[in-house]
Amino acid sequence: MTLIQLEYVIAVHDHKSFSKASEACFVTQPTLSMQIQKLEDELGIIFFDRKKKPLKTTDIGLAIIDQARNVISSGKAIKEIVADYKKSVSGELKLGIIPTVSPYLLPLFLPKLIKDHPTLRLHIEEKTTDDIIQDLLNDHLDLGILATPLKTPRITEYPLFQEGMFFYVSPQHPLYAEEEISIHQVTSADMWLLNQGHCLRTQVLNLCDHLQGQPANSFAFESGSLETIIKIVDQHNGITVIPETAIYTLSADQKKNVRPMKQDVGKPGREISIVVSRTYLKQRLINSLMDAITQSVPPELLQNRLDLLDISPTN
Repeated sequence: MTLIQLEYVIAVHDHKSFSKASEACFVTQPTLSMQIQKLEDELGIIFFDRKKKPLKTTDIGLAIIDQARNVISSGKAIKEIVADYKKSVSGELKLGIIPTVSPYLLPLFLPKLIKDHPTLRLHIEEKTTDDIIQDLLNDHLDLGILATPLKTPRITEYPLFQEGMFFYVSPQHPLYAEEEISIHQVTSADMWLLNQGHCLRTQVLNLCDHLQGQPANSFAFESGSLETIIKIVDQHNGITVIPETAIYTLSADQKKNVRPMKQDVGKPGREISIVVSRTYLKQRLINSLMDAITQSVPPELLQNRLDLLDISPTN
């Protein structure tokens, strides 16, 4: 039994296909199939029901794959221990980040991280919260940057900063004249939201619970991009909610469209954290990433503002 064989078995299970698994592992399909067959012969079991479409993992295969993930992670941990002993920050770091954080946070800290650690290979993917958590648990990602708290088993959170939430209002909207806007002044016909699956949408609906059940905007549009929604508000009408980090990327004219939320329900905001599923892996890399972020974001975001009302998803 070898680590390579276990990696091949895990890849086939995850991709539900021998051909896709071989591509992901950068080997030919006959080589991958042969190694898995050798392992099956050695153990006297069958990992996959090859007659099923898509491929189905057997019950014994599922049990072994679950343990194999731990074995693979333990092997990686040995390399991390050596890297930590040598005080080196190198290798590959696979990072998942939610789309409502990515365009605002990445430009702040990436230049410093790349400059300080030129041998680090950083692979970044924009994903929803649920996808990042699943990829962390399956060891497809090393860490994520998400809105927290998550309250998810096997996930450890390292808080980075807190940010407030603000209304972004079209100049054509009646509420544009207000210096502050209460959430109770907003209707669902006014509000532009991200599509299903984005945590910011859930956070806004948790905050503005009176919107749920109201008639929606007459123009049906779903977007995974907050920047697209901001442009629609600019050129059309309506209101959206943006995180504080988004304000730093707005033009001078766009900043005139930002309105604070009245604190009649507290000060709405969210916590942004690094999250991992295996705390012993890549700890030095995680610490370096945390340092790069905390040294690059505006100082006011790092203040521990306990008056923020947590609007993180409860699911």
